[in-house]
Amino acid sequence: MTATHLPDHAIRTHEDDLLGWEDQARKFGEYLVTKLPTPTTVGIQGDWGSGKSSFTNLVVESLGQETPPITTQTKHLRPHDLAQQIRHFIAEQQHRYVVRFDAATFAQSHYQPDALMPIYLAQVLEDYLATATEKPVDNQLSGQFAKIARLTIAASVSAPTRSVLVGSDQAALPGGSSIDVVVADLVRYRPAFAALVQRLLSLAGDQTENRLVVVIDDLDRIAPVAAVAVTEKIRLFLEVPGVIVLLAGDLRILPVGILQQAGEVAARVVPQSYLEKIIQLHFTVPMIRPADLADLCLYYRIFREAFGLPTTTTSPDAAAHQATNKMVQEQPYFKLLLAFPHIGRNVRSCKRILNLFSLTWFMAQDDHPATDQPGRAFRILAVTVLFQFNEEIARWFGDWLADAPKEQGLDKSLLNQIIIPDELAADPEDGHTPILGFNSGFHDHRARIRPFFTLLIEQGYTVQQWLDAFAATTLSNVVN
Repeated sequence: MTATHLPDHAIRTHEDDLLGWEDQARKFGEYLVTKLPTPTTVGIQGDWGSGKSSFTNLVVESLGQETPPITTQTKHLRPHDLAQQIRHFIAEQQHRYVVRFDAATFAQSHYQPDALMPIYLAQVLEDYLATATEKPVDNQLSGQFAKIARLTIAASVSAPTRSVLVGSDQAALPGGSSIDVVVADLVRYRPAFAALVQRLLSLAGDQTENRLVVVIDDLDRIAPVAAVAVTEKIRLFLEVPGVIVLLAGDLRILPVGILQQAGEVAARVVPQSYLEKIIQLHFTVPMIRPADLADLCLYYRIFREAFGLPTTTTSPDAAAHQATNKMVQEQPYFKLLLAFPHIGRNVRSCKRILNLFSLTWFMAQDDHPATDQPGRAFRILAVTVLFQFNEEIARWFGDWLADAPKEQGLDKSLLNQIIIPDELAADPEDGHTPILGFNSGFHDHRARIRPFFTLLIEQGYTVQQWLDAFAATTLSNVVN
């Protein structure tokens, strides 16, 4: 299986898993629903682009045999298919229900996602129970949901329309206290919410063994203070027996929000202590292993063609594929991807580089000798990686190439200009020309830059060859 481009979307099923995460996700999911006491909140930590949503999706997919979806219509939201809201899995007589709350999506509304989360979850549970049992659910949260839905809609429309929608509530909008009162009043309905959860878990099988998994994704795509507020609602509403909460995001946003929220008393606040009360188990998204990164490279048809690798994947032989994978890991072009850890270990950065390389190679096809094809591919990939790492360094490299003799190769004089001692970099009158930006912290990159450029020098290509590759890659970066 090959492709020319991979979109920057979270994968949904194990068929799309190119990084070998399926087995880890399955074991992680099994541990969640069979080994952990409840209620428990688990944090899935990862940098932006590290694959948190993809890993979370694989965990959900691994929870068992999924039952046919129940389709219903909410009373206060647009019609929706509850296959996207509540999913039901069965494994070894244990019933596992999954509901997802996308914090970033709800953050687009006029009000904070933490205010809407418990109401949304309650409404989805009510709809599911009413459809599954064919009986209306007598729960006090319905009226609250109706009211807050009208207030939320009214906050974003004109005054005449608002008057029609909310009647007597109109005076408090926008920015008034009506919705705040409604949300605060929800605290009184904690037992009602817990009753909804218990009713769901008692639909089939042993209620004490069944689980409700609430996935809260994209927590790092909302304001830090709002992210903290979401975790507070977890404590208020989701600390119910049988409930497991998965918080997916760069959870380092939470200490920032805690300190912002603390204001003047920030010096007396210990964010870590607060987090330990909310999140009982921290899990970091698996790093990309070299073998998995090699497989990702081999997935790109243009990458295979550019570096002279086999392009057919019909009836692949496992031993042959493993041999090709190992061979790729030994090549200089593969070392380019691992030169900067935050690139070679980040799913999004790797896909971005391979996508951009595919575009550049496709656009740069011309009359270059076929014998130089792997070398040209190496140079284009190297400049692509450099642009992804730091555009300022990449453009400095282009300027250096423009001024250097075209037939000479890269040599250690290039390194001497890149790796300048701090005391020399601070004084441009000593005969050295500091790289743009070094005096503003640019020197922090030196430890990573030196082995990268050393690898380029070792290949023996001329300045003109690097200029050609740089020109092609710069065009693609503009297009990108």
